Amino acid sequence: MKRLRHIAIEGPIGAGKSTLASLLAPPLGAELLLERPHENPFLGDFYADGPRYAFQTQLFFTLYYFMTGLHALHMIGGLTLIVGFLTRPVAFLLAGEMAWAYFTVHQPQGALPIENRGEAAALYAFVFLFFSTHGAGAFSVDAALGLENAQPNYPGEVAERWRYRDGSGEIGVIASVTQAFCRDCTRARLSTDGKLYTCLFATDGFDLRGLLRGGASDAMLGNAVAAIWRQRADRYSEIRTGNTAKVEKVEMSYIGG
Repeated sequence: MKRLRHIAIEGPIGAGKSTLASLLAPPLGAELLLERPHENPFLGDFYADGPRYAFQTQLFFTLYYFMTGLHALHMIGGLTLIVGFLTRPVAFLLAGEMAWAYFTVHQPQGALPIENRGEAAALYAFVFLFFSTHGAGAFSVDAALGLENAQPNYPGEVAERWRYRDGSGEIGVIASVTQAFCRDCTRARLSTDGKLYTCLFATDGFDLRGLLRGGASDAMLGNAVAAIWRQRADRYSEIRTGNTAKVEKVEMSYIGG
Protein backbone atom coordinates (compact mmCIF):
# COMPACT_ATOMS: atom_id res chain seq x y z
CA MET A 1 0.00 0.00 0.00
CA LYS A 2 1.37 3.36 -0.97
CA ARG A 3 2.05 5.80 1.80
CA LEU A 4 -0.67 8.44 1.95
CA ARG A 5 0.66 11.96 1.53
CA HIS A 6 -2.31 13.74 3.08
CA ILE A 7 -5.40 12.77 5.03
CA ALA A 8 -8.03 15.48 5.44
CA ILE A 9 -10.66 15.08 8.14
CA GLU A 10 -13.70 17.27 7.57
CA GLY A 11 -16.95 17.77 9.37
CA PRO A 12 -19.14 20.32 11.17
CA ILE A 13 -17.96 22.23 14.22
CA GLY A 14 -17.93 20.10 17.36
CA ALA A 15 -17.94 16.75 15.51
CA GLY A 16 -14.57 15.71 16.94
CA LYS A 17 -12.28 16.30 13.96
CA SER A 18 -9.31 17.40 16.08
CA THR A 19 -9.69 14.45 18.46
CA LEU A 20 -9.83 11.94 15.61
CA ALA A 21 -6.85 13.52 13.85
CA SER A 22 -4.83 13.44 17.09
CA LEU A 23 -5.57 9.72 17.49
CA LEU A 24 -4.66 8.85 13.90
CA ALA A 25 -1.45 10.86 13.57
CA PRO A 26 0.90 8.84 15.89
CA PRO A 27 0.30 5.33 14.47
CA LEU A 28 0.49 6.68 10.91
CA GLY A 29 3.66 8.65 11.64
CA ALA A 30 1.97 11.74 10.24
CA GLU A 31 2.51 15.40 10.98
CA LEU A 32 -0.58 16.84 12.64
CA LEU A 33 -1.90 20.10 11.18
CA LEU A 34 -4.85 21.56 13.06
CA GLU A 35 -6.90 24.69 12.82
CA ARG A 36 -6.24 27.31 15.45
CA PRO A 37 -9.61 27.36 17.20
CA HIS A 38 -8.27 29.27 20.18
CA GLU A 39 -8.21 32.37 17.94
CA ASN A 40 -11.97 32.15 17.42
CA PRO A 41 -13.62 34.35 20.08
CA PHE A 42 -17.00 32.63 19.60
CA LEU A 43 -15.87 29.06 20.11
CA GLY A 44 -16.40 28.99 23.87
CA ASP A 45 -19.90 30.41 23.45
CA PHE A 46 -20.59 27.83 20.73
CA TYR A 47 -19.79 24.91 23.01
CA ALA A 48 -22.00 26.47 25.69
CA ASP A 49 -24.91 27.26 23.35
CA GLY A 50 -24.37 25.73 19.91
CA PRO A 51 -27.61 26.75 18.16
CA ARG A 52 -27.16 30.40 19.17
CA TYR A 53 -23.50 30.85 18.26
CA ALA A 54 -23.03 28.40 15.38
CA PHE A 55 -23.30 31.08 12.68
CA GLN A 56 -20.83 33.50 14.30
CA THR A 57 -18.35 30.70 14.94
CA GLN A 58 -18.45 29.38 11.39
CA LEU A 59 -18.30 32.90 9.93
CA PHE A 60 -15.08 33.59 11.84
CA PHE A 61 -13.49 30.42 10.46
CA THR A 62 -14.60 31.38 6.94
CA LEU A 63 -13.01 34.82 7.28
CA TYR A 64 -9.88 33.19 8.69
CA TYR A 65 -9.60 31.04 5.56
CA PHE A 66 -10.09 34.18 3.48
CA MET A 67 -7.22 35.92 5.23
CA THR A 68 -5.08 32.82 4.66
CA GLY A 69 -5.95 33.11 0.99
CA LEU A 70 -4.50 36.62 0.94
CA HIS A 71 -1.05 35.07 1.32
CA ALA A 72 -1.70 33.12 -1.88
CA LEU A 73 -2.82 36.38 -3.51
CA HIS A 74 0.52 37.96 -2.59
CA MET A 75 2.48 35.07 -4.04
CA ILE A 76 0.48 34.72 -7.26
CA GLY A 77 0.20 38.48 -7.67
CA GLY A 78 3.95 38.89 -7.21
CA LEU A 79 4.66 36.28 -9.88
CA THR A 80 2.30 37.92 -12.37
CA LEU A 81 3.94 41.30 -11.79
CA ILE A 82 7.39 39.82 -12.34
CA VAL A 83 6.43 38.53 -15.79
CA GLY A 84 4.22 41.52 -16.51
CA PHE A 85 0.95 39.64 -16.95
CA LEU A 86 -2.30 41.48 -16.15
CA THR A 87 -0.09 44.06 -14.46
CA ARG A 88 -2.62 46.85 -14.06
CA PRO A 89 -5.57 44.92 -12.55
CA VAL A 90 -3.33 42.74 -10.36
CA ALA A 91 -1.37 45.75 -9.10
CA PHE A 92 -4.67 47.58 -8.51
CA LEU A 93 -5.92 44.72 -6.32
CA LEU A 94 -2.64 44.45 -4.42
CA ALA A 95 -2.49 48.22 -3.85
CA GLY A 96 -5.99 48.13 -2.38
CA GLU A 97 -5.15 45.14 -0.21
CA MET A 98 -2.01 46.85 1.11
CA ALA A 99 -3.96 50.05 1.80
CA TRP A 100 -6.64 48.04 3.62
CA ALA A 101 -3.94 46.30 5.69
CA TYR A 102 -2.34 49.63 6.58
CA PHE A 103 -5.52 51.40 7.67
CA THR A 104 -7.04 48.46 9.55
CA VAL A 105 -3.94 46.96 11.19
CA HIS A 106 -1.28 49.67 11.46
CA GLN A 107 -2.96 53.08 11.40
CA PRO A 108 -4.96 52.55 14.64
CA GLN A 109 -1.60 52.14 16.44
CA GLY A 110 -0.25 55.52 15.38
CA ALA A 111 -0.66 58.37 12.93
CA LEU A 112 2.58 57.89 10.99
CA PRO A 113 4.06 54.73 9.44
CA ILE A 114 7.23 55.11 11.51
CA GLU A 115 5.06 55.01 14.63
CA ASN A 116 2.73 52.16 13.70
CA ARG A 117 5.28 49.91 11.89
CA GLY A 118 3.34 50.23 8.68
CA GLU A 119 6.25 51.39 6.51
CA ALA A 120 6.26 48.24 4.38
CA ALA A 121 2.49 48.23 3.82
CA ALA A 122 2.49 51.91 2.86
CA LEU A 123 5.48 51.50 0.57
CA TYR A 124 4.00 48.49 -1.22
CA ALA A 125 0.65 50.27 -1.58
CA PHE A 126 2.30 53.15 -3.46
CA VAL A 127 4.52 50.84 -5.52
CA PHE A 128 1.54 48.73 -6.60
CA LEU A 129 -0.46 51.89 -7.28
CA PHE A 130 2.34 53.07 -9.56
CA PHE A 131 2.24 49.81 -11.53
CA SER A 132 -1.58 49.96 -11.73
CA THR A 133 -1.40 53.37 -13.42
CA HIS A 134 1.74 52.94 -15.55
CA GLY A 135 1.43 49.26 -16.46
CA ALA A 136 4.21 46.87 -17.38
CA GLY A 137 7.29 47.65 -19.43
CA ALA A 138 8.04 46.88 -23.06
CA PHE A 139 9.41 43.42 -22.25
CA SER A 140 6.35 41.90 -20.61
CA VAL A 141 3.48 39.55 -21.32
CA ASP A 142 1.07 42.50 -21.28
CA ALA A 143 3.08 44.25 -23.99
CA ALA A 144 2.95 41.12 -26.11
CA LEU A 145 -0.79 40.70 -25.57
CA GLY A 146 -1.55 44.41 -25.89
CA LEU A 147 -3.46 45.19 -22.66
CA GLU A 148 -4.40 48.86 -22.22
CA ASN A 149 -6.46 50.99 -19.86
CA ALA A 150 -10.11 51.42 -20.90
CA GLN A 151 -11.85 54.75 -20.49
CA PRO A 152 -15.05 54.82 -18.41
CA ASN A 153 -18.27 54.32 -20.33
CA TYR A 154 -20.07 56.93 -18.24
CA PRO A 155 -19.41 59.29 -15.28
CA GLY A 156 -19.35 57.44 -11.98
CA GLU A 157 -18.59 54.02 -13.46
CA VAL A 158 -17.70 51.76 -10.55
CA ALA A 159 -15.38 49.32 -12.35
CA GLU A 160 -11.77 49.96 -13.29
CA ARG A 161 -11.43 48.35 -16.71
CA TRP A 162 -8.61 47.17 -19.00
CA ARG A 163 -8.96 45.77 -22.53
CA TYR A 164 -6.88 43.97 -25.13
CA ARG A 165 -5.93 46.06 -28.12
CA ASP A 166 -7.02 43.33 -30.51
CA GLY A 167 -10.58 43.59 -29.18
CA SER A 168 -10.64 40.04 -27.80
CA GLY A 169 -11.99 41.08 -24.41
CA GLU A 170 -11.58 43.20 -21.31
CA ILE A 171 -11.03 42.89 -17.56
CA GLY A 172 -12.88 44.84 -14.88
CA VAL A 173 -12.32 45.19 -11.13
CA ILE A 174 -14.81 46.67 -8.65
CA ALA A 175 -12.91 47.45 -5.43
CA SER A 176 -15.55 49.40 -3.52
CA VAL A 177 -13.88 48.86 -0.14
CA THR A 178 -10.31 49.84 -0.95
CA GLN A 179 -11.12 52.19 -3.87
CA ALA A 180 -14.33 53.86 -2.74
CA PHE A 181 -16.40 55.73 -5.33
CA CYS A 182 -18.85 57.46 -2.99
CA ARG A 183 -18.18 60.97 -4.32
CA ASP A 184 -18.85 59.95 -7.93
CA CYS A 185 -21.82 57.68 -7.21
CA THR A 186 -24.85 58.35 -9.42
CA ARG A 187 -27.16 55.68 -8.00
CA ALA A 188 -30.32 56.02 -5.95
CA ARG A 189 -32.69 53.18 -5.09
CA LEU A 190 -36.44 53.13 -4.48
CA SER A 191 -37.77 50.60 -2.00
CA THR A 192 -41.11 48.83 -2.29
CA ASP A 193 -42.60 51.03 0.44
CA GLY A 194 -41.81 54.22 -1.47
CA LYS A 195 -38.59 55.35 0.22
CA LEU A 196 -35.67 56.75 -1.75
CA TYR A 197 -32.22 55.61 -0.57
CA THR A 198 -29.11 57.45 -1.73
CA CYS A 199 -26.67 54.80 -0.49
CA LEU A 200 -26.57 51.03 -0.09
CA PHE A 201 -25.50 51.59 3.52
CA ALA A 202 -27.99 54.35 4.38
CA THR A 203 -29.63 54.22 7.79
CA ASP A 204 -32.93 55.59 6.48
CA GLY A 205 -34.64 56.65 3.26
CA PHE A 206 -36.68 59.62 2.10
CA ASP A 207 -40.44 59.15 1.93
CA LEU A 208 -41.75 59.69 -1.62
CA ARG A 209 -44.93 57.71 -1.12
CA GLY A 210 -46.29 60.43 1.13
CA LEU A 211 -45.76 63.02 -1.61
CA LEU A 212 -47.52 60.85 -4.19
CA ARG A 213 -50.48 60.15 -1.95
CA GLY A 214 -50.62 63.82 -1.07
CA GLY A 215 -51.27 64.67 -4.71
CA ALA A 216 -47.82 65.99 -5.67
CA SER A 217 -47.37 66.68 -9.38
CA ASP A 218 -44.57 65.23 -11.49
CA ALA A 219 -42.74 68.55 -11.29
CA MET A 220 -43.03 68.66 -7.49
CA LEU A 221 -41.81 65.08 -7.23
CA GLY A 222 -38.88 65.80 -9.55
CA ASN A 223 -37.89 68.86 -7.52
CA ALA A 224 -38.09 66.83 -4.31
CA VAL A 225 -35.81 64.09 -5.70
CA ALA A 226 -33.37 66.72 -7.02
CA ALA A 227 -33.25 68.43 -3.62
CA ILE A 228 -32.62 65.11 -1.87
CA TRP A 229 -29.76 64.31 -4.23
CA ARG A 230 -28.17 67.76 -3.95
CA GLN A 231 -27.90 67.42 -0.17
CA ARG A 232 -26.56 63.87 -0.39
CA ALA A 233 -23.45 63.41 1.77
CA ASP A 234 -23.08 59.62 1.86
CA ARG A 235 -19.46 58.49 2.30
CA TYR A 236 -19.83 55.13 4.03
CA SER A 237 -17.12 53.28 2.09
CA GLU A 238 -14.70 56.19 2.47
CA ILE A 239 -15.06 56.38 6.25
CA ARG A 240 -15.65 52.67 6.89
CA THR A 241 -14.36 51.60 10.33
CA GLY A 242 -15.21 49.05 12.98
CA ASN A 243 -17.62 51.58 14.49
CA THR A 244 -19.54 52.22 11.26
CA ALA A 245 -20.02 48.48 10.85
CA LYS A 246 -22.09 48.50 14.06
CA VAL A 247 -24.48 51.18 12.78
CA GLU A 248 -27.88 49.83 11.78
CA LYS A 249 -28.35 50.22 8.02
CA VAL A 250 -30.76 49.21 5.28
CA GLU A 251 -30.24 45.69 3.98
CA MET A 252 -29.13 45.33 0.35
CA SER A 253 -31.80 42.68 -0.21
CA TYR A 254 -34.40 45.29 0.72
CA ILE A 255 -33.46 47.92 -1.86
CA GLY A 256 -31.54 45.91 -4.47
CA GLY A 257 -27.77 45.59 -5.08
